[in-house]
This record gives sequence, structure tokens and C-alpha cells, in this order.
Amino acid sequence: MITEYQHGLLETVVGMTLGESGHTCCPSGPDGEAAPEELPTVIPDHEHEGVPFPLTELQQAFWVGRANVFEIGNVGIHLYEEFEVPGLDIPRLQCGWRRLIQRHGMLRTIVLQHGEQQILTKVPD
Repeated sequence: MITEYQHGLLETVVGMTLGESGHTCCPSGPDGEAAPEELPTVIPDHEHEGVPFPLTELQQAFWVGRANVFEIGNVGIHLYEEFEVPGLDIPRLQCGWRRLIQRHGMLRTIVLQHGEQQILTKVPD
């Protein structure tokens, strides 16, 4: 069953994406820790969207570890989360998820064979 925190987070993400939420920042965590008041400003570079650029050191480590060149390699980093939400409005969730992907370039990012990343300008529905 979904926890109260997970339910609140899901509502916040869908609400913020659809523009129906009064939230201006992330909710506090389960231990009551407040979200930071000031976050660094990120300025998107739309002019160069779609142009490959280097991986960070951590991304490169994940990419190399995914290859079959190490004894304990050949496994990509992943996360699996499952929610059971009675009465979930699937079309609304799909719409919110698509808008989130359109808005945030890193959700449209792929790693190219030569070890650079590229933000896709268009993704299939």
C-alpha cells in the first residue's frame, strides 16, 4: 500500500506538472526535514539542445560499470518503485508525466555509444 509520504509526493508531482498546485517547492521528507529555501538557478540552454555533451564523472562511472568489462559489471543502475493507488486517474497521470518529460530535458537524455549524452528534442508519446 502507498505510504502517506508517497501519496503526497505523487499528488505534488502531478499537481505541479499540471499547474494545479499551490506548492512552490518540494514537500518535506518523512522525518519533517524542511526543503531548502533557496535553490541554485538553472538556466536552460535551448540553443544547444540536441547537441551531445560530456558525461559527468559519476555518469561516466555508471556507464563504464554497465559494460561487461568488469567482473561485477554488466548491470545498469536502476530504481524500481511500485505504487498501489486506488482510484488513480490514469489519463491525468499520463498527461502529467508527458508534460514533465517535455519540460525537463534530462528526462529525455540518452547516452551515446561514444560516451557522450544528448538531450532528445522530441520523444514518442
